[in-house]
Amino acid sequence: MNNDFKSLTLIQYIDRHFSGNQSKFAQHMKVTPQQVTRWIAGNWIVVGGILYSPKRRIYTSKEIG
Repeated sequence: MNNDFKSLTLIQYIDRHFSGNQSKFAQHMKVTPQQVTRWIAGNWIVVGGILYSPKRRIYTSKEIG
């Protein structure tokens, strides 16, 4: 499996690529640190260098019943 497409939480991504410095990540993304905090609280993820926000939970057939 190609690690470029491994899913990371945003906090994991920041830890790995910005030594955990959320302010530096905010500067890199040209957003406020508060925006980064909102993304983290919103469970955003990074896949293949792209930032994704969760839209809808997909339930399995077992979960539906």
